[in-house]
Amino acid sequence: MTSYRERSADLARFYTVTEPQRHPRGYTVYKVTARVVSRRNPEDVQEIIVWKRYSDFKKLHKELWQIHKNLFRHSELFPPFAKGIVFGRFDETVIEERRQCAEDLLQFSANIPALYNSKQLEDFFKGGIINDSSELIGPAEAHSDSLIDTFPECSTEGHIQLTYFSRWSEVEDSCDSDAIERMYCAPEVGAITEETEACDWWSLGAVLFELLTGKTLVECHPAGINTHTTLNMPECVSEEARSLIQQLLQFNPLERLGAGVAGVEDIKSHPFFTPVDWAELMR
Repeated sequence: MTSYRERSADLARFYTVTEPQRHPRGYTVYKVTARVVSRRNPEDVQEIIVWKRYSDFKKLHKELWQIHKNLFRHSELFPPFAKGIVFGRFDETVIEERRQCAEDLLQFSANIPALYNSKQLEDFFKGGIINDSSELIGPAEAHSDSLIDTFPECSTEGHIQLTYFSRWSEVEDSCDSDAIERMYCAPEVGAITEETEACDWWSLGAVLFELLTGKTLVECHPAGINTHTTLNMPECVSEEARSLIQQLLQFNPLERLGAGVAGVEDIKSHPFFTPVDWAELMR
């Protein structure tokens, strides 16, 4: 079975904002179309259509900007958004500027997993009209519009539960050789050294590295990682994210973040997670 992560990376996302028109209540609404196409099978298409107003786009812009700011150093790369005005908001030039800004925002998010997989963007399209392949270009296998339905490792609230990669007899009888070769498993997994909970934190670091850089560890470090390796990460990755990943991917498991006496609390208290309310998240 194809994992959600592989499937998500195998999808191309296209957004359009069109057909601005006056709502009966007096404000302007725009038709927003999200089309998701399988790269392997271009006939496998899903389309979601919603109608949104300027305030909806403004709210989404603020939410996605915050996510981007927490992950990447250069927030100036994030697309700007049209300023709100009272007089002249129905002028054609103002409406077109807002339409273009909204489309630019969505297209920008289509290239960043942390944005297009965010709950904020999912909520933005919630309740929209869904058309699948059979309605757009002919019969094709239908797939769910729900993240929870398509990703079995999701909680009912939509939070991702990371798959466990290490080797423990009560979970899995043997190690996944592909996970080891692609460096999702810690260096000590499959070796003669003892495997501990620190293996989990390496796997977390490997996944974060891929999410924030767009490349796997093995792509960036084909020769492997040792005690003297400096991780190759683009400048756009924030200092907080860089620090967290570097500490999670320590070759020596005793030096790995989360391997100390405080355990996971050391990870939760890292500056990268400052915006996270852990107590609220656990409810």
